[in-house]
Amino acid sequence: MIRLVVEKPRGYEYHIGQAVELAIDKPEYQNNFAPFTLTSLPDSSYLEFIIKVYPANHGLTLAMAKLSTKTKLLVSDAWDSYRYDGPGTFIAGGSGITPFIPMLRDLHHKGRLDRHLLINANKTSGDIVLQSELEGMLNGRFINILSQENNPLHDHGTIDLEYLTKTIGSPQQKFYLCGPPGFSEGIKDHLLLLGVREKNIQIGY
Repeated sequence: MIRLVVEKPRGYEYHIGQAVELAIDKPEYQNNFAPFTLTSLPDSSYLEFIIKVYPANHGLTLAMAKLSTKTKLLVSDAWDSYRYDGPGTFIAGGSGITPFIPMLRDLHHKGRLDRHLLINANKTSGDIVLQSELEGMLNGRFINILSQENNPLHDHGTIDLEYLTKTIGSPQQKFYLCGPPGFSEGIKDHLLLLGVREKNIQIGY
C-alpha cells in the first residue's frame, strides 16, 4: 500500500466521496487509466490517493509505486462514487476502506464522528491502512477483523451473519459497504436478513 500525494491542478474541484481516473504521463501508460478514490479533503492544496500495489501484475499500481517526484500524472474530472447520507457503520474489505477515509476525516474535523463505526476486514495486521490515524479519530469504534492472523488486538475470522449480529448494534442506521468483488453484495445480504432496510445500504454508484 502506498500513499500518493500529487500537486493539485489549478482550479481543480471535487467533493467528498468522489473518485478519478489516473494514468502516468508516459507513452507506455497514457492509455492505461484506472479508478482511484480521492482521500484528501477538497480544501487541501494537494490530491491524495491510498493505493494498493499488486506487484505480480506488473501493471499500473506497481509503476505508481516507483514514480519519481518529477513524473506527471493524467487526472480525469472527478465523478461520484459514494455519498454521505448520515450516521452509521462503514464496512470495508481491504483497500475498500479508501472511499470512507475522506468522509471520516471530514466528520472528525466537524466534531460529528461519535455516532459512527468502522469495520475493516483484512488478511493480516500489516494490511491495515492508516491504523493510527483512524484509531485516534474513532476512539474505540475502529474494529479490525483478520482472516489469516490470530492477533489478540483484533478480531479473527470473516464478516458473516453471526459476526454482524454481535457487532453492528441497531439495524436502524446507515450502512456503507466497499470491498473486492462479491464482498459488498455478501454483506448486504446479511444486513437485509438482520432487518436493515435496503435504502439504508450503500455500495457505491
